[in-house]
Amino acid sequence: MALPFDIILRSRPITFVIGPNKTEYTVQAYALTRLSSPLRVLLDGGMKEANEGRVVWDDVDDHIFVHFIQWAYTDDYVPAEPYTMPDATSVQLHASPTSESPQSEKVFYSLQEKPLEAPAEHRTSTSRSNYYATDGSSPFCSSCCNYLQGCLRGCASLVDEHKLKSRVTRKGPAMVKDFVTSTDWAMHDTSFKPRLNKNPCEDYTIVFFCHASLYIIADKYDIGALSKLSMHRLHATLKAFTLYPSRMSDILSLAAFVFENTRDGDPIRLMIVHYCACIVEDLAKSEDYEPTLQNYPQFSSALMVKMSERLD
Repeated sequence: MALPFDIILRSRPITFVIGPNKTEYTVQAYALTRLSSPLRVLLDGGMKEANEGRVVWDDVDDHIFVHFIQWAYTDDYVPAEPYTMPDATSVQLHASPTSESPQSEKVFYSLQEKPLEAPAEHRTSTSRSNYYATDGSSPFCSSCCNYLQGCLRGCASLVDEHKLKSRVTRKGPAMVKDFVTSTDWAMHDTSFKPRLNKNPCEDYTIVFFCHASLYIIADKYDIGALSKLSMHRLHATLKAFTLYPSRMSDILSLAAFVFENTRDGDPIRLMIVHYCACIVEDLAKSEDYEPTLQNYPQFSSALMVKMSERLD
């Protein structure tokens, strides 16, 4: 649907004061009032902001506001670009002890590259697949087994370790398949192809925050179209994201940001928890894992509930 640019350009200007630096931007009012009732009340109602023609959003970053206004004027936005570390040695500070260099850092996987079936030890075939890490270990075995088994201690009867490991391992691929093929966050946006990360030096925190921040603004001001679009694009980006060991912190930063800025039961929380439950064995290797669980107990609790679905 064509945007009414003539109406937008003839509408009165509104000054937005953005972020802690109080950067000022001038926006035509109709570009925003057309989006939702809350924005229409804010900018055209009897509120102080409408009377003064000045709105202060000190909790929104400058670059996020620019993406938001880009969408308001065009019904589309270009996602933020990842930050590439200028000094590759900085990656080694966050890499696993076995990593020889950023260039040789072991690539774990992206979710959409995982085979959507049980691992080899649970099939009649003896062939190995890229479901396994390069050291031959299954990402759905010991770590999650130990974590879940620890949570089961104190129950009337403990599950046999081997059986528990088998149950967790069988359920893992099903959870990955559910995330990759989910229609909960799908929409008709065939033109969007997420940028693929091909190097552990590429920090994707800002990319994830871009989509999540736009969702948070859309949720706050009841902008349904932007809410669906940003969720869809975040989901697509997570599916394609290659999980280098040194990039696990990007995911944990996203989880912390989402749980800090949304309410219990929010759809974006469900998405992040589902994704983290798919990769928890490798996520747990990050030095930021335990602090994130401790600082965000709602995330910790939701992750535990989701991980329990990997048991038969």
